[in-house]
Order: sequence, then structure tokens, then C-alpha cells
Amino acid sequence: MRYSVKLIWKLLAINVLTVVIALLTVVVAIHLLAADYFVVLMNDYDVSPVAAHSMFLEAADRYVFVGAALGLLVSTGLSFWLTARQTTPISQVTRSAELIAQGDFSGRVEVGGCGEVQTLSRTFQDMSDRLRRSERLRKDFIVDVTHELRTPLTNLQGFLEG
Repeated sequence: MRYSVKLIWKLLAINVLTVVIALLTVVVAIHLLAADYFVVLMNDYDVSPVAAHSMFLEAADRYVFVGAALGLLVSTGLSFWLTARQTTPISQVTRSAELIAQGDFSGRVEVGGCGEVQTLSRTFQDMSDRLRRSERLRKDFIVDVTHELRTPLTNLQGFLEG
């Protein structure tokens, strides 16, 4: 059986990657733009920029690292929570589809989520209800046909034996 990564982990990876790219953009901006601006300011005020520039970059890196770590932690947690809320209805539809594939039409899908997920849940529930009705009609038809065929055969058998 092929291993597949769940949708929640794929979406979480996309969100974390987006946050990491944003943080790297901030780091590059600080090193390229803010550091150069700092050197210009030091030259304007006749301060030797070499030592100050090094201290500025160390402090900026330290604060960016702490901010990035906290931001990544908070955004990952929030992303996981929001993604889980969106993928739960899809998991319910999957479980219900597995039950239907086994012939059990009793499973109900909670219509939840928003937008496309809610439409998927509602449409799947309608399909499940129609399959349940079709299966009931099929079974009733088989019972009726069996009865209708059995009655004349029983009469014929009685006539032949008599």
C-alpha cells in the first residue's frame, strides 16, 4: 500500500514554508537595507561605522531570530488549528465513503466547514441518501419479484402433484 501524506500536513507545510519565506525576506531586508542606512547615518554624524555596524547586525540578528522563532511557533500552531478545522469535514466524508463502499448506508456526514467543503459535505450526503433509497427499492423489488414468481410456481407444482 502506498503511503500518502494527509492533507492537513500538506497544508501545514505550505503555511510554514510561507512564514519561513516571509521571515527570510525580513532578514535580507535588514541586512541589505537597514544596515546600509545605519552606515549612512553613522557617516552623517561622524561616527566610525565599523564597530557600530557589527553591533547593529548582531543585535538585529538576535531580535529577528527571537521574533522569528516566536512567530513561527505561533503561526504554526494557528495554522495547524485552522487547517484541522477545514479538513475535519473532508475526513468525515472519507469515512462515510468507506462505509458506503462496504454497503453500509447508515453513516451521516455532518454538514460543516465553509464554502466548498460545506458544498462537498451536503452533496455527498444527498448522494448517500439517494443510494440508500435505491438500495431499499432494489431489495423491495427483489422481494416482490420473488413472491410473484413463487406463487405461480407453487400453484403449478400443486396442480402437477394433484
